[in-house]
Amino acid sequence: MSERDTTKAGKGRTVTLGPTSLIALTDVRARAEQRAALVEAEIPADGWVFSDHETAKTPWALHRPTRMFAQARDTVGLDPDLHLHDFRHAAATQALTAGHDTLTVAGRLGHRRVSTTTDRYGHVIPSADQDIADHLDNLLTNDEATT
Repeated sequence: MSERDTTKAGKGRTVTLGPTSLIALTDVRARAEQRAALVEAEIPADGWVFSDHETAKTPWALHRPTRMFAQARDTVGLDPDLHLHDFRHAAATQALTAGHDTLTVAGRLGHRRVSTTTDRYGHVIPSADQDIADHLDNLLTNDEATT
């Protein structure tokens, strides 16, 4: 495991991907393998997905995706205040407003403590206070039909 395989806390992290993301990454890998074949090279199974090296032994520089995004943003005329990192916040906000639990969202974000997630995104977490009140009321009235 290299430095770039770890979180700020120095721990590895696995993030589950959906089929669309897996297809996109598989396509990126296939194109890399085609480029490698042109120079009679082979990419190892643990090669970097995003690499300019013919055998994918080194990853892109950390700033490269940000610069690529900024160039694409400017080319299509989007707001210059829109940054690549904003999509991380958007994904977290979407997950939380959809009702996904904070612990899982925190894990996807690589937050060591759930409190980091709630401190940053607590304002978007749907209030479940009425649901809790209704649930407790149903327990008090023994009305299991509505729980």
